Amino acid sequence: MTGRSVIRAGEVLETIERKGYAGLDIDFEYVLPQERERYAEFVTLLRRTLNPAGYSVTVALAPKTSADQRGLLYEAHDYALLGRAANKVFLMTYEWGYT
Repeated sequence: MTGRSVIRAGEVLETIERKGYAGLDIDFEYVLPQERERYAEFVTLLRRTLNPAGYSVTVALAPKTSADQRGLLYEAHDYALLGRAANKVFLMTYEWGYT
């Protein structure tokens, strides 16, 4: 992560405190597969910035049926990496409601 990312994480913390939010839910869809590690690093940076101030970081994930599932909603969402990076994850199972 760059120094610029650290500054942005600080801005997120300031916004959460100013608005009185309980934490952060990250719901990024259509992340490119080649960005999967950087996305997890980004989530880790936010958790490390927000947790000491008492805020949690949650990641919303599209439901997968396998680790190598193809599709733009799935390939960059590495459950293992993001599970370690965030405090919590939740599955957006509404995807299964109409398919």
